[in-house]
Amino acid sequence: MSFKTLVGAVTALVIVIGAAVVVAAPAQAGPRRYDTHATFRAASVWVYGDSITYFDYPELRTRLAAQGLRSAVDAEYGIRTKPAVDRLEQRITYLQRAPRVLVMALGTNDTDDPSVMPAQMARVARLVPSTTTVVWVNVWKRSWNIAASYQARDVAGTADVNQDITAFVAAHPNFRVADWWSALNRSNPRVYLSDGVHTIASSGRPARNSLIVRTVMQPKIAARAAGHVWRR
Repeated sequence: MSFKTLVGAVTALVIVIGAAVVVAAPAQAGPRRYDTHATFRAASVWVYGDSITYFDYPELRTRLAAQGLRSAVDAEYGIRTKPAVDRLEQRITYLQRAPRVLVMALGTNDTDDPSVMPAQMARVARLVPSTTTVVWVNVWKRSWNIAASYQARDVAGTADVNQDITAFVAAHPNFRVADWWSALNRSNPRVYLSDGVHTIASSGRPARNSLIVRTVMQPKIAARAAGHVWRR
């Protein structure tokens, strides 16, 4: 083999290896909006969510403030329910307190594996006392810019996630559903959603946030005996 041929072969191998490294590299975390521990400590409403909440929260914070409620947020693009609950657990452990109201706007990124929902909701129930009202925002997901077969998968996964949310809430008196799915299905989702998932700022955002605030402000249901666990 000539020197020139050898160099060419080595160069080609480096390119292939480099390409493999790029493909195999772990996905980077998406943009995240989150408050300091001090803000969470002072807040009576904690909000956890994904990219929908990332965009919607500033307006939600204003609406909650109008009701006399201070809030704090932890929302990240693409986050699934389990890592979000991990963060909740870490924050409760660090602060040694739970909020008066916990808003969990999660599940949209779990429609490909809805089986995770009951276990993660059960974790939340163990982490907070029964005096904490947990508002779980259910899911509407049908990405309009993808193939019909993938849309059908979104719809099926959405139904499973929402069924799990409904069943769990029915068995836990301090949990409530903010029923975003039904609100959209009573209307035209395209009026409120930009892509079948995320809200339109002028219509969907105030509609979804108003639903969340109304659910938060519902009269308190009598609490059960405390059964939460403070993690150390």
